[in-house]
Amino acid sequence: IFAPLERLIPFSRKWLANEDPSTEVKLFIGGKIWGDYINQPLKLATIAVVVQEISPEIGRDIWPSFLNPLVQVFLLLSVKDFFRYWYHRWMHENEFMWRWHAVHHSSERLYWFNGTRSHPLEWLVSSFIWAIPLAFIKAPVEVVFVTGLLGRTIGRFQHTNMDLILGPLDYIFSSPKNHRYHHTRIIEEGNSNYGGDVIFWDILFGTFHLPKGKEPSDDIGLADMPNYPQSFAGLMFAPFIHGNLKREAEEIRIQQ
Repeated sequence: IFAPLERLIPFSRKWLANEDPSTEVKLFIGGKIWGDYINQPLKLATIAVVVQEISPEIGRDIWPSFLNPLVQVFLLLSVKDFFRYWYHRWMHENEFMWRWHAVHHSSERLYWFNGTRSHPLEWLVSSFIWAIPLAFIKAPVEVVFVTGLLGRTIGRFQHTNMDLILGPLDYIFSSPKNHRYHHTRIIEEGNSNYGGDVIFWDILFGTFHLPKGKEPSDDIGLADMPNYPQSFAGLMFAPFIHGNLKREAEEIRIQQ
């Protein structure tokens, strides 16, 4: 659905061109293999051990199952994103964590497919941080399933290259318009809009950025690291040589 709409109503025509689609495809396939055969089993095993060791009874009566199922989905989406918000913000504000998250921000265009551009080790840590607290909430399995499906859809949607007017929804959900500011080269603007599914945690904690009467730039990426690799292998090794990449970038800046 998103791919053809990007061609019909693009926010940036520059983003329609993809000079190296193989990198995104390799990241998607690699992420799928990593997620299904390494990350997911480790996450489930860890959750099972932690819940059993602490207490399987915790949270059993917390979840408001009497509410309308749609309300429960929105509630679970919001609770899940609370933990995601703080993890995402930590990755931007902590130098060590940033070296992993920089892989995601290395993309120089936004479109529906590059929401998967993330380092697998970032996924591994994040899945534990979100999943363990949520395991104690004990929402009905149907609500968990629909919430997961909705979250994945929003994750694709927020990276789309579609020129949309969503009005009040830009202040509730993580949308293409507010998420583009998160990918800007201007660091002060990029350290905002951390919400993955909803955006009101940013509004509550003072990190929301969506100035009225202004459009985000389509010049995105890592402004301070023009030498950041763009190949699949380069992106996988980049966090391990982050210091060297920063020194090289500084040398380039001085020479210019």
